[in-house]
Amino acid sequence: MINLLNQIIEEMDGPRTLFNESFSNETISDKILSNSRFYKSNFENIVFDNVLFRKSELSQCRFQNCQILECDLIRIEFYNTSFTSCEFKQVDLSGSLFANVQFSQTKFE
Repeated sequence: MINLLNQIIEEMDGPRTLFNESFSNETISDKILSNSRFYKSNFENIVFDNVLFRKSELSQCRFQNCQILECDLIRIEFYNTSFTSCEFKQVDLSGSLFANVQFSQTKFE
């Protein structure tokens, strides 16, 4: 199985823009995705571990059964995004914006 999100991250240098993508069953560890943009993308069964998302934007995205662990989400902007059955552990959300974001069966620790 090809880990598409990992592959995209490795191939792109600097900020990324992803539109209308779907990713599942991957672990993303120790990556930098700062100043990146994710639009209309789906993430299912993804583990984000120690990922730097600082100043990124997520719009109309869907996260299902994802784990966000020890990630830097400082000043990230979420628009019309949903999190279902997700888990946030030791995540820094300082200065982040949540506009029309839905959380269902999601835990924060």
